[in-house]
Amino acid sequence: MAEVPNLCDLPMDISEEEFYVNDVPNIMKVNKYSYSHEGRVNCISKIKPCTGKPENSVHLLKKVKAFSTIVKKWKKAGGSANQSFFYDDDLLTPVLVNENIVINKVEIEDAPRTRFLHVKSSQHNIRDSKQKSLKIGGNNTLVASFLAGENVQLEVKIKVDTYFEAKPDKDNLPVALGIVGSKLYLCCTTEEGTTNGVLSLAEVDDIKSKADDDLLPFIFYYRKIDSHNNTFESVAIPGYYLSTSQNEGAKLHLRPRSEVFIREFRLTPSLG
Repeated sequence: MAEVPNLCDLPMDISEEEFYVNDVPNIMKVNKYSYSHEGRVNCISKIKPCTGKPENSVHLLKKVKAFSTIVKKWKKAGGSANQSFFYDDDLLTPVLVNENIVINKVEIEDAPRTRFLHVKSSQHNIRDSKQKSLKIGGNNTLVASFLAGENVQLEVKIKVDTYFEAKPDKDNLPVALGIVGSKLYLCCTTEEGTTNGVLSLAEVDDIKSKADDDLLPFIFYYRKIDSHNNTFESVAIPGYYLSTSQNEGAKLHLRPRSEVFIREFRLTPSLG
C-alpha cells in the first residue's frame, strides 16, 4: 500500500504545463515531495518544472483518472486525519464492479451411434465358383443355374451396398445384396424355434434408411478367398454363408460352414 500526503500540503497552484510534465526519474519525484518516516511532509523543495506536451495522451489520461479517484476517496474518508494509506482496490474505477458469475450446467446427450455407415453402391454380375448364374425362381427366391443362349437374359444383376463398420475388420467388408431393378434384398433370419439360418428376399424401400437392428439381417461380411473367389457370411447369424448346391437349378441357401456346399462366388467387376 502507498502513503497519501496531506491535502493541505499539496501545491494547488500547479500550472497546466507543470501538470503535464513528462515522467522524471524516481529520485527527482522523491526530492519534490520529501516525506519523513511518520508520513508527514517536511519540506517542499522547489524544482524547475519541465514544460512540454505529453508524449502519450492516453497514458496521461489514465494518470488523471487515477489521481482524481484517490482524491475523492481521500476526502470521503475525512482527510489525512482518518486515512493515511490507501490500498490497490482504491485505484479501481467505479465501472469495475465485482459480480458473481453464474454457470448453467448444460446436459449434452451423445448422438446415437450406428454400427454400420453406408458408403457406396455398385452393380455386379455374380456366379458361384462352378460358373452357375443366379436367376429369379418361384416365391421370390434365387436359383443357381447354368445359363446359355437366350436364357442369359434371365441372369440377375446384384446391387452391392458397401458399408463402413464402427470397429472395422480388414478381412471383412460389410455389404448388403439387392436385386438391380427391384426393391428386393437378401435377408437372413432364423427358422422358428431353431438357430438354423433362413435366406429370403425382402422388399426394402430405402436400404440407406435402415440402421442397427433393422439393418443387421441384410448385412453380409464379404471376404476375399483368392484373386477371384469370395464368400458372404451372415452378420446376423455368424457361421452361416450364402451357398449353392452342386446340382443344377437349386435355390440359393444360407448354410453353415460345416456342410458341403459351394460358398465361393465371383463378382464381375470385382469389388474393391
